[in-house]
Amino acid sequence: MNRQNGNNEEHSENMITELLEIIAFNVVAKKRGIAILKQLFHSESGEWCHLADIIEDYESLYENVIKINKKTNDSLVVTWIPHPTDYGYGLILFYLASFAWSSVASYNIDYLKSQE
Repeated sequence: MNRQNGNNEEHSENMITELLEIIAFNVVAKKRGIAILKQLFHSESGEWCHLADIIEDYESLYENVIKINKKTNDSLVVTWIPHPTDYGYGLILFYLASFAWSSVASYNIDYLKSQE
């Protein structure tokens, strides 16, 4: 592999990692993510969902997830489990197997319920 190809691959990996972080942040920390999280928390705890399936109504997020899925030939998935020590909280787990990437966020489910 020549130096140019190595730089292109590194740039592509950095771009994918950055997109993954942006997507996770937008789902968990942005106001528009509340509807996505409501849908996620209505699924069974521990049940993996293809993120693209639950964010179809959010065009920019959806486009980024599809871009990642195509570039990695994989599917970004997400699930939630109850927080092991904080009642009323859940852990949200994002995972992209082919890229060996994961991210975990803690979320106040009681707050989410108060937004209904």
